[in-house]
Amino acid sequence: MQSSCRTLRMIGWTKAMLIVFRHVRKIDDSEGYPLENPLKALNEFRDQAAWVLLGEPGAGKTEAFKEEAEGPDSQYLPISEFIHTDVISRWQGKTLFLDGLDEVRAGSDGDTILVRIRTKLRRLGNPRFRIACRAADWFGSTDHEDIKGASPDGQVIRLVLEPLSTDEIINILRNNHSIDDPDAFIDKAKALGVDNLLGNPQTLGLLAKAIRENQWPKTREETFQLACEKLAEESNKRHRDIRRNRSYSTDTLLDAAGQLCAAMLLSDKTGVALDSEQTDGRFPHLDEYAPPERSVAYEAVRRRLFLQDKEECFVPSHRSIAEYLAARWLAIRIDRDSLPLGRVLNLMLGRDGRTIAGLRGLYGWLTLHCHTARNRLIEADPLTVVVYGDAKPLSLADKGHILTGLKREAERYAAFRWGISSSRPLGALADPKLAEGFIAALESPGRDDATQSFTDCILDILTQGEAIPGLAATIKKVVIDDSRWGRVRMTALQAWLKLVPALPEALVLLDVITEGQVNDPDDELAGLLLQYLYPDVITPKALIHYLHAPKNPNLSGYFVRFWKHEMPSNAPESHLPDLLDGLAARTDLVPSFDINKFPLNRMVSSLLVRGILLHGERVDCKRLLVWLGIGADEYGNIRREETQRKKIAGWLENHPVRYKELLSLCFNQCDKDDHLGYCIHTCKRHLHGAANPNDIGLWHLEQTSLTANEELIQAHLSAAIDTLMHQQGSSGLTLEQIEAWADIRPERKQWLQPLLYWKIPEWQKKQASEKRDSNQQHANDRRERTIHISEHMPRH
Repeated sequence: MQSSCRTLRMIGWTKAMLIVFRHVRKIDDSEGYPLENPLKALNEFRDQAAWVLLGEPGAGKTEAFKEEAEGPDSQYLPISEFIHTDVISRWQGKTLFLDGLDEVRAGSDGDTILVRIRTKLRRLGNPRFRIACRAADWFGSTDHEDIKGASPDGQVIRLVLEPLSTDEIINILRNNHSIDDPDAFIDKAKALGVDNLLGNPQTLGLLAKAIRENQWPKTREETFQLACEKLAEESNKRHRDIRRNRSYSTDTLLDAAGQLCAAMLLSDKTGVALDSEQTDGRFPHLDEYAPPERSVAYEAVRRRLFLQDKEECFVPSHRSIAEYLAARWLAIRIDRDSLPLGRVLNLMLGRDGRTIAGLRGLYGWLTLHCHTARNRLIEADPLTVVVYGDAKPLSLADKGHILTGLKREAERYAAFRWGISSSRPLGALADPKLAEGFIAALESPGRDDATQSFTDCILDILTQGEAIPGLAATIKKVVIDDSRWGRVRMTALQAWLKLVPALPEALVLLDVITEGQVNDPDDELAGLLLQYLYPDVITPKALIHYLHAPKNPNLSGYFVRFWKHEMPSNAPESHLPDLLDGLAARTDLVPSFDINKFPLNRMVSSLLVRGILLHGERVDCKRLLVWLGIGADEYGNIRREETQRKKIAGWLENHPVRYKELLSLCFNQCDKDDHLGYCIHTCKRHLHGAANPNDIGLWHLEQTSLTANEELIQAHLSAAIDTLMHQQGSSGLTLEQIEAWADIRPERKQWLQPLLYWKIPEWQKKQASEKRDSNQQHANDRRERTIHISEHMPRH
């Protein structure tokens, strides 16, 4: 398959795998950075003489190579086979894909491998070639110099294989690993902080397989431990075979990585350089980190625990992984080796006694891992402990200690949590054994800012954590108490909905709010309940009862989002007719809404388009005409989103029979109207500017024989003649037919005179004459100027 698609054959799977596009970035020749260069498909480099593909372990280098080498002019070869086989004639003239430089280097004198490859390529006449290698095993400029002499044009481009995109991850999870809900899988990985594993095809497969067999770990800490163990694994059997006599345990590698990460984080460094020529202020040399065992540290950098940033420079695979491993290593040093905690805290805390922003993750994990210093760490910064670490495995006493600290923080500064991007980690404190303490906090009579802030914190814990039975009644009291902050009541409603035993009880709450028995000044409680209850509990006929102009027109919250976006898009197909009937019956809507604050027409337009496209051919024509008129003001004007109006008009144009039925209704409904012409004009606005059918003129002529109302007959006759006058919709109609119609109806023949001929008013004739004279005068003036210029031009 000649494309940039790449097959991802996951470990342990034998069925046909999904093919996805793989992309790369070119490494800048001067600086060695790939990040600033544009993302490109790998097949865009097929015309290049030579390139090297670099990537982390398991990134899919081999599979990308095999796909690119499928053509008849290409040959895929492991480098071990290439250098140990005599020159084979069938290789000559082909593009050679030489895979596994890192594997060969691991078991031999790596400095000579590329020299041997260069020699072999020269013996083949310098064919085009590609080389795949782990990023950590590519020796930068040294390797580039060794191999470029074998390139047909003396150049070797270096490419870095990009991680999988979100869409690719979703497709692979669904098709290759039978994950029914890949979005939920990704969300769970993000919640647990291991979403960085998903961009690598191999770790994605390992995580999907592990989760499928064992379910998700119960705590964030267990998930990080699992992730780090997966990252530390050597997935390449050839590498395992070569290192069989000098292999390292997973714990040994994690300790070595932890020491490097701790040094990086505490000294504010970016990563580690493997060669002295690549060192700078951001990337000290490996030896500068003083690893206890250099060979183990080097091996840790080679694993997926680290990723290449630029040539021979590596960074931790993810900041959160670095923080976890660093905390794990520091905790052992403090608990077992008596590393003074004060020395560590001096590096982690600012002058205000709070954790330095860039070290909060390290601080949170250190609290979990370090037993001897835990109380002191909680006391100093309880919020960082729970948000950036994992409070779930902590003891009941530790959790109580954290809650006391959070209350103290609220008293110090009510907005102490507002800089935190997510309240999800707080759920780790939702321990059923702390239920009495939660109830006491929720029933506190105080309404000062500190109490409100701490109450909101408690409710976030209950919303994000496991359900604790017995709290529903207490939480509902907070929901209906309008002396609370609006934010507190909303969080309480979210927590209550998690515990409410039956959906009808939530519907009762929505009803009492709608009836005004419970104050909801911004409609936010109602909006959240609508999202929760529709469409499972609220019927489409009942739903429109809850629609009203927003109480706070400047707030685009739950209520407004539900009506403007969620309901029109997500309403079940079967609900659409009843919803449109309900909207049509609410004649009070248009005057009550401020269209500049809440564009009701946008909601109606979206719903109407869906309703017409799905049900327009089946519903009664009278009902359809009523739908089309939803939102008309007192003058019959209808506001629609232009894109949606065109969709409605397009549907009508594609259904000419339906169009004529609707138009017939418009004429007939105006039969008794005192202002028939205006009535018809207003009703025709329901057709949303749709173009007339090609034969609408003939249709109008036929309608004249179907009514006794002479004014209506004249309206049809006038419309028929208009199609002839403007040559639009006049197919099948001729002036002779019009005259024949009049011949058999002599009493109405006089109607044709004003329709076929009209007298031009005197003022219009005078205006036309004056314009004609003016144009003639302008022409004469131009002619005289031209003669004058030509007479005075110099002659040669």
